[in-house]
Amino acid sequence: MLAAADWVDEALDWLSRGRAAFGDGDRRLADLAADLHHRAGRHGQATDIAWERFTAGPSLSMYQRLHEFAVAAGDWPDRRQAALELLRAQPTVGAARSGPLWAQPPGHSILVEVLLWEEDADAAWEAAQHGGCTRRHWLAVARARAGQHPADAIPVLEQEILHTIEGAKRSAYRAAAELAKELRGYAERADRSAEFAAWIRKVRTDNTRRRALQNEFDLARLPR
Repeated sequence: MLAAADWVDEALDWLSRGRAAFGDGDRRLADLAADLHHRAGRHGQATDIAWERFTAGPSLSMYQRLHEFAVAAGDWPDRRQAALELLRAQPTVGAARSGPLWAQPPGHSILVEVLLWEEDADAAWEAAQHGGCTRRHWLAVARARAGQHPADAIPVLEQEILHTIEGAKRSAYRAAAELAKELRGYAERADRSAEFAAWIRKVRTDNTRRRALQNEFDLARLPR
């Protein structure tokens, strides 16, 4: 209520006493303190809190908060460099993209997210190549990469289509067909339409018993 009423200093005093008594276990209190310092024009203090939160649990949302406060404090270039160095130091997982999404090690997924948010598709692609990331992130970075380098997106889409087919449900087959249509666009732009058609025919041959898959591919007008 104090924060909502714009009693910033009173709210910060209450938060300080609460954190002193109960520790910093509730991260929401730290986030609220950062917001209040920011509102009061103490952007450096807000940045310090956001940096502590980011280093304790890196994420895109924490990076965005750090960006907001550090820009206001005039400290963004140095904070950005430190944040990217921290993300690049995360354990790598190579280029593997197999297994269910929930079981995949993150690798440099957060770094990829951050660089995509900054609209640096080339740097995000390099981060994925170097440190690995989850299938979801591979798909996102491949789509961003395809804007200038459609051929690079092709193997990522092919891998994702094969994983999607393993869902063995009509909805999975429909999703695979949609991905195949997207893949066809990249192949056409890369002047690799013949290779795409041959690959789709192989997928069909390898899955002749999946009638629902064949039907979805037919509805999508994919090569036979």
